[in-house]
Amino acid sequence: MYTQPDFVGEIWAAISAPARPMTPASDRRSNSFVKPLDPLGNFSENGTWWYTILATDTSSSFSITSSMLWPRPARSSFFMVEYFDTPCKHGESVSTCLKLFSESSPLPAPELVQNNSARNWRLFTVSPVLPGGFVLIGEYNKYVHISPQRFTSHRLRDQQPWDSDVFVASEIIDEDKNTLSLTITGAPSENVTVSIVVPAALSHGTDTQRAENGTVYLVSIILNDNGVGGLQCVADSISPCRQHL
Repeated sequence: MYTQPDFVGEIWAAISAPARPMTPASDRRSNSFVKPLDPLGNFSENGTWWYTILATDTSSSFSITSSMLWPRPARSSFFMVEYFDTPCKHGESVSTCLKLFSESSPLPAPELVQNNSARNWRLFTVSPVLPGGFVLIGEYNKYVHISPQRFTSHRLRDQQPWDSDVFVASEIIDEDKNTLSLTITGAPSENVTVSIVVPAALSHGTDTQRAENGTVYLVSIILNDNGVGGLQCVADSISPCRQHL
């Protein structure tokens, strides 16, 4: 939590990430025993998290930087921010509905002046720019976009029992950085809508530049009789996202 001197505003942040492909009982990400840091208290420079941020009674004169988040992301990390009250539409350009966020591109706090005894608030999701320029925003129109009970990584990274539970992009991004794959869990026959940024072509430059010039897709995944479905997105494709389980 961050509070501002001489002001009643507060900013709260909570982390999340897709679960690993193991049973919930053995995956600390999904059973409330998550270890965000290694035993020495360090955050992995190769790892990242999704953040849900709640701002209450804040002033736009206050800026949020990525170094204020915990666990603190690498200074080279880039994120995309979506506000809960103005979600991206299918086919919308990233530049019209998402905001780039990094240590060098701070996020102005929402202008939420306190009104009598009621608190004004705004909720937003901070999603990492992944290799290749993909951005998994998460489940559409949910307060928590990324939940380990809903999303599971495609593959398991090497890990020791004492290691941290930090998310590593190779869990859902292929080596060629051109394909994103993950599993979705829920009720049998449930229809889950996932919001994702498919990056622009390689000619647009870096992963972040590809994300900034990308397009938002809302993908409907219908879960099978076991309550499981899969999502796969391929960059540079006419129909980039599809259900694959």
